[in-house]
Amino acid sequence: MAGDYILRVAGFREAGSAASEYRLVAGELPFASHVFPAGGRRGEPVDVTITGVNLDAVNDIWIDGVAATVKVVSKENRLLRALLAIPAESTPGIYALHLRSGHLDMPHTMPFVVSNFREMVVPASSAPVTLELSSPVVINGVIAKPKQKDNFWVEVKAGDQLMLQGDAMALGNFLDPALTIFNEAGEMVVYMDEAAPNGFDKAATTVDFRLAHTFERAGRYRLEFHDAGLRGHASFVYRLLAGRAEPRFEVYTLTNQVSVVPNQTAVLPIQVRRFGGWDAPVEVWAEGLPGSVESKRVVAEPVNTRFRGTFSEDFFFDGTNVEIPVQAHTESPLGSTPVRVRARGVFRQKALEVDATVHYPWQQTGYLRGPGADQRMMLTVAPVPLFELEAPGTVKLTPGRTTDVNLTIRWSGEPMRGALKLEAVRLPAGVRVEGIEIAPDAKTARISLRAEGAASEPSARISLVGSMPSDKGVYRSAAPDMEVIFPKSDPHTSDGSAK
Repeated sequence: MAGDYILRVAGFREAGSAASEYRLVAGELPFASHVFPAGGRRGEPVDVTITGVNLDAVNDIWIDGVAATVKVVSKENRLLRALLAIPAESTPGIYALHLRSGHLDMPHTMPFVVSNFREMVVPASSAPVTLELSSPVVINGVIAKPKQKDNFWVEVKAGDQLMLQGDAMALGNFLDPALTIFNEAGEMVVYMDEAAPNGFDKAATTVDFRLAHTFERAGRYRLEFHDAGLRGHASFVYRLLAGRAEPRFEVYTLTNQVSVVPNQTAVLPIQVRRFGGWDAPVEVWAEGLPGSVESKRVVAEPVNTRFRGTFSEDFFFDGTNVEIPVQAHTESPLGSTPVRVRARGVFRQKALEVDATVHYPWQQTGYLRGPGADQRMMLTVAPVPLFELEAPGTVKLTPGRTTDVNLTIRWSGEPMRGALKLEAVRLPAGVRVEGIEIAPDAKTARISLRAEGAASEPSARISLVGSMPSDKGVYRSAAPDMEVIFPKSDPHTSDGSAK
């Protein structure tokens, strides 16, 4: 619809800082919604079709980290075809496919997989396809219509184990892949949707599946692939890996940095996921630690880590979570050092050793998930903090009233009375500080807040910072943000007292 529009740019959950710079690209520029197929085998050419808008303005395509040769075959406003030649020496993995218009690289990228396996594209026909599984094969398809089901036949022997991996969310779309295996008589053998219950507040969510299934009887079986909700869309691109199961494991660091101070111990969170029937312990350790910093090896047992849901449900991760302890001694030099996490296991007399993949920290990066763009894992030895502030996680403010909030001040050494100052560096609109009082022993403080009206912001937060002189200038430490709640009919607060 024609008219005037307002474009709003904000940080996730209204977060922001002086270092939160951004660039906004606007105009009739190319935008790609999806690419098909979303991957190819290294050493072989792949014919890709990109769908989007303004694609006739694209003059180059490139894959970040892969020296692929690209030839644009044809292009129009909503469709572009190109031939990609992936070098044989490329490392398998998920990469970012970029579009370039003139001298400008488009900020939106698409996941593109470089694989080691045979690749095939599902024909437009609805007839079942017979798979030849002398070696693993990746099936590229699209669930374009509601209730669409792509079918594949496989021949197996009794005791054969197949590894079936369906990827869609990892490719940047909202297909919820599901797989049902039927015998030749049409009887269901197994159904797979998610590998584990999704604990949305505990780990990054995924609807992609991994299935290692052992067939008890020889015969011909049908694999039925579809969307779990029977939806369909032109962007519902998928990759289904099918092959004889090869037991293996993958290791992820669940953060891209960890900090430790001298004479203290920090932990590096790790997740080990098992595939293809791997059922043996995996030893995990950190390498490249700076001087006077040490850690211990830990063992991830072949048991999924369990956790309690919001209503005490018994959930489990699709993998084993462990923590590598990292201890810094008194003489440890300050600064940041890139480190590497390795893992090793032995299964059926076969040893496997791998590097960990650095994943984005969950619940710290909004909707970013999966492998980080920067695969460096940084360990920082930080100076001992002079003090730390503890504040309640939430504060209830009643419009027209003043609320006192109590803070705890934790000192590394003796409290420095009279030197500490507190200030609010971020307040929601309509909220002001009426007073700050630090106790004589400098171990507690009280801040009086007054709200003139309910906050209009979707996520109102208050940030408090303490500062004091030090031998290196001014030392500052921030308390964790407090979320502001405006009750509708409660004249008192739970974090302090309303006046």
